[in-house]
Amino acid sequence: MIYVKVDRWLCTGCGLCQGAVFEIVEGLSAVKAQFRIDGRIDEGIVGDELLPNVQRAAKACPNGGIIWRRLSGDFR
Repeated sequence: MIYVKVDRWLCTGCGLCQGAVFEIVEGLSAVKAQFRIDGRIDEGIVGDELLPNVQRAAKACPNGGIIWRRLSGDFR
């Protein structure tokens, strides 16, 4: 499992992160609803199969506003 977080203070809304995990909500990047933790727009958990998308989005973000880390054990 992969934990993802969007720092919406750093986000410029450029949209380079959009894909399987991230979308633009109210002009800024957000974690898609199906991955959110407790409905939080800026934090989520995704499966390992989405790691390439997360890595691409994090690398594409011009301000470094997307962070991620691999979780060990059962997060939920």
